[in-house]
Amino acid sequence: MNRKLAALAAFAVLFAASASAQLVVRVGMDLEGTYKTLSSENITLSTTTVNDDPDNYSDAHLGFTLSAEYLLDVERFMLLGAGFSFQIPRDLQSAASDRPTLSYLTPYATVRLPLRVEGVTMGPVGRIGFTFMLPDQAMKDLDSYDSIKPGIYWAAGLTMQLGSGLFADVVYSENRTSGEYTGAFDIVESNRYSAVEISLGYRF
Repeated sequence: MNRKLAALAAFAVLFAASASAQLVVRVGMDLEGTYKTLSSENITLSTTTVNDDPDNYSDAHLGFTLSAEYLLDVERFMLLGAGFSFQIPRDLQSAASDRPTLSYLTPYATVRLPLRVEGVTMGPVGRIGFTFMLPDQAMKDLDSYDSIKPGIYWAAGLTMQLGSGLFADVVYSENRTSGEYTGAFDIVESNRYSAVEISLGYRF
């Protein structure tokens, strides 16, 4: 899986490096989302516990994301490229006295398929890449992981052209990372932060 993602990212970067690629900047607002531990794997005992309780999660407050992309018109209705986003720290609901925050750095490959229908240009947009969690001290204290590993980022939704160079995206996105405990038992927890992002972008 990682090899496929790496190949896709390299493919997108090669296109983005082309002289005809266009710079895109986006500012997004992430609506209230959730942070959830999906599973806990005990490496020592070779056991896995899945968190299938739909109510067992923490609320993540509204946040903002800054992104930059390079896009290349590959076909009339296809744009490929590569981008980088910074999800500005947002509060995580917690009973701790110091409220923890979530933040991620994410390089990704992206594809856009804008279609013009009855005078409106819109279509699907997708992103896939790697995500690196940037926990603050309160988040480190909350989880107490010995290490946090990068994981997979993906997003899918719709894009709509609003004017010359101006567009809006609405996507559902997930950042998946893992935290590791080491000691008498080696345990790996798989975590997911998910949210709906509404963003405005401009193609230069």
